[in-house]
Amino acid sequence: MLYKRKYEPLKDFYPKTVIGNINDLAYRNFENMENVFIKDLLPADFAYDFKFHILCFKSGASHGYLETHYQEHGAYILSGMGMYNLDNSWYMVKEGDYIFMASYCLQGGYGVGSDDFIYIYSKDCNRDVKL
Repeated sequence: MLYKRKYEPLKDFYPKTVIGNINDLAYRNFENMENVFIKDLLPADFAYDFKFHILCFKSGASHGYLETHYQEHGAYILSGMGMYNLDNSWYMVKEGDYIFMASYCLQGGYGVGSDDFIYIYSKDCNRDVKL
């Protein structure tokens, strides 16, 4: 998977190179749910204009609501299967699939089957939208 985007600097904030192994990062509960977990791959810091996370849904677990963002973003399914709502249409997704979410596209999903539904996703952050 190759992901390219131009960094948007912010005065007086300087990102650092992040190197590590995702297996060394702990999951934490996502939005206080006990069956959805998240790993943050980049620090929560204004130096970064971009977020990478890994989201893990236990079987039957779901987002707490359908959401929308101004950012375009995407998700690559690392394992398991899920149902994903994009703009009020449901799609079965599985390991190896990629989901593109356009700006203001209604979205949310849930895990199905016996394996955890896990995906890595990205989105812009900490910068104003360019009009």
